[in-house]
Amino acid sequence: MKLKLLSAFCVFFISYHAQTNTDLKGLINKNSIAIHSIQKHLMSQLNSEYITTFRLLLQNQESAVKTFKINESNSAYFAMLVRKECLNFLKKTSNNSLSYFAITENERNLPLIKNETSFLSEEDLKTIENLDLFNPQQLKNLTLTVQ
Repeated sequence: MKLKLLSAFCVFFISYHAQTNTDLKGLINKNSIAIHSIQKHLMSQLNSEYITTFRLLLQNQESAVKTFKINESNSAYFAMLVRKECLNFLKKTSNNSLSYFAITENERNLPLIKNETSFLSEEDLKTIENLDLFNPQQLKNLTLTVQ
């Protein structure tokens, strides 16, 4: 009996963890698309007022990617920060539908642990600081997605 219960728990936990992992990966990768949309808007409008916030957005996205395999709760926290900021920016500046970027129920249910600790090295921070954000090729210097 105990073995059956343990087996059932293991199957449930593994399937839940796999679904959570897939949802988090989707959240992070969809954020990358939103970040590129924001960059295109900044370039088309030559809007330098948002540069500091955009750099922070990139730092949070990099943190979400770096912590994806080692701490999913921290990764989810940073990914949600990115998505919310992307949505705020795009709502203010875009006339297009944002339904693709809406936070889904599964994404809302991801376990989040608020952790403001930076998971980026000094080199990572320096790379982000030195990016020419009006050059679309520059974002290729960052890891904004999870494979």
